[in-house]
Amino acid sequence: MKTQTVVRFINSILKPRSISDSSRNGLQHRGKPYIDKICSAVDASLDTIELAGKKNCGLLIVHHGLLWKGGSYKKIIEQRLRALSKAKINLYASHLPLDMHPRFGNNIVIAKLLGLKDIEGFGKYNDSYIGFKGIISKMSFKQLLNHIKESLSINPKVIVDPQKPIRSIAVVSGSGDLIEEAYSKKIGCLITGDFRYGRHQIAKEAGLGLVTLGHYNSERFGVIALGRHVRDKYNLEFEFIDLKSDY
Repeated sequence: MKTQTVVRFINSILKPRSISDSSRNGLQHRGKPYIDKICSAVDASLDTIELAGKKNCGLLIVHHGLLWKGGSYKKIIEQRLRALSKAKINLYASHLPLDMHPRFGNNIVIAKLLGLKDIEGFGKYNDSYIGFKGIISKMSFKQLLNHIKESLSINPKVIVDPQKPIRSIAVVSGSGDLIEEAYSKKIGCLITGDFRYGRHQIAKEAGLGLVTLGHYNSERFGVIALGRHVRDKYNLEFEFIDLKSDY
């Protein structure tokens, strides 16, 4: 399959320039003109790239790419680009467009796996919603934690226990510091990736439940869902490169 054809298809789904982002979304490195295998991963680290090369990957789709506005670490980026060139890998990165996508995004996949109903946008950013919120059958906070563990295969970390039953949930992957919006919309629990120290005190005083999945864990879902969709569209081989992380 032509790389250009696959990239155009991904662009048509994600619309990489539809939202202002610090990531330079889209194709960040050109490799083989034809591909028969795609891989996806959360990060375009050197370990990921070298492993993708060993797997004969033609197109690597990641959430955190190499090119960022105002980016630094020039020598490290150059090293990763050399590894991509050596393996002739095409690198496609999608940050916010993949977080917010209504079908393949990190947040919608998590929301649906949790079985949320009446799903709506949440997490306003530049007139767009990055995350989603919804309703769940009323349950104790302990029951919710068990539900998260079973539904997502992740051990959630409790930052703030609200000491009350949960009915509404908001999901914002990565560093979703959106306490004010959650409070104003009367959300029972905010589920995110990681959280800045000190903000938990505000969440506690607001009566908001706060749960983290780990930044990495919360952002696996989108690249997997998108990779599977591209696989099915073009009958390509697909593999998710899981370099597990507790961060």
